[in-house]
Amino acid sequence: MPRGALASIDGVRSCPPLPWLLLVLTLAAATWSPPVCADQRARALALFEEGRRLREQDRCDLAVPKLTASQELDPAVGTLLNLADCHELLGQSASAWVRFREADALARRDGDERRADFAAQRAEALSATLCKVTIVLAGAPEGVTVTRDGEAVAAAELGVAVPIDPGRVAIAASAPGLGPW
Repeated sequence: MPRGALASIDGVRSCPPLPWLLLVLTLAAATWSPPVCADQRARALALFEEGRRLREQDRCDLAVPKLTASQELDPAVGTLLNLADCHELLGQSASAWVRFREADALARRDGDERRADFAAQRAEALSATLCKVTIVLAGAPEGVTVTRDGEAVAAAELGVAVPIDPGRVAIAASAPGLGPW
């Protein structure tokens, strides 16, 4: 039988095993995330609990770093929701909007429609209040680079209204042979 041809066993046609195996492995790799070790999960839980305690004391300024570190160690919908809530209470609407959207996506992936809907509603409510900045370069010299708050702005972002947290924003540009402006 030629390579790749369908095989027939007792009149039942079946596909060669290699393509199916590759499909199964590809799907498994796409949905697999590395396991979190017990020590890492324990650290994440301790940070989450401390962040929640600080949030309950209306100390979101101190809760955000704890919740952020917890999320980095062991990503979870509940941590994202608490983090988003703190950002919103601190007036950081773009950060809150992003976290609520991340919580929505993670909850949907996990099949938690209740939390996904909650996060989506909170994100939608914030979307109308977002501050946005659009950087447009007109007649810019060749080789110009732009930064926003010290971080490089990708060429794809130019001309796009990007949500930002309210407050001062430092935008700078520079080009070879020219000083920054």
